[in-house]
Amino acid sequence: MRRRCDGLGVPEDVVDLTDAHDDGNDCTIDQCDETGPTHKVSPDGTGCKGGKGYCVAGWCVECMRQSDCEDLPDAVCDAHKCVPASCIDNRLGSDEADTDCGGRCVPCANGAKCNIDADCSSAACRAGRCVAPTASDGRANGSETDVDCGGRDAPACSNGERCAYHADCTSGVCIGNVCRAPMCADGTQNGDETGIDCGGACPVACE
Repeated sequence: MRRRCDGLGVPEDVVDLTDAHDDGNDCTIDQCDETGPTHKVSPDGTGCKGGKGYCVAGWCVECMRQSDCEDLPDAVCDAHKCVPASCIDNRLGSDEADTDCGGRCVPCANGAKCNIDADCSSAACRAGRCVAPTASDGRANGSETDVDCGGRDAPACSNGERCAYHADCTSGVCIGNVCRAPMCADGTQNGDETGIDCGGACPVACE
């Protein structure tokens, strides 16, 4: 949002289409329209914004083909990650948590052995096994944006916790990837507003 004069000597808050919300994803196109922020998924094969890797299904990955790993000695592209060739030999290596996964290899599926959370595709290692993420495991995993909150399957996050979209927050306000208290210039209908940034306790009445 930005503030401007309405021509009658009264300041008003209007949508600023040049001030796009950054969702923190290297593989989305951050834009604004009259309804709020939009984050269109970049086409597969697009270079990640950070300059390294490629976009696949909306996420930045290390490799798409074997040639992407040619700068690393004895490396192969496995599940979009450059890993040692030993990660695809169907044997349990000394630096693997389970056969061909964990450690320096691709993360393991649920049910496989693990040593740390990073060994698992779910980012949840319990009692030496990879388990599916839950909204009560004390970890920020799955689609969660912070510990046990945000995303598709967990409750909304409180103010001060990390977020990607307004829906990740109990306040309905995600600014700079942090949940914040409702304001009368946040581009979202929340709090006691009867419209977007108008009505209720806001100084601007809704039309």
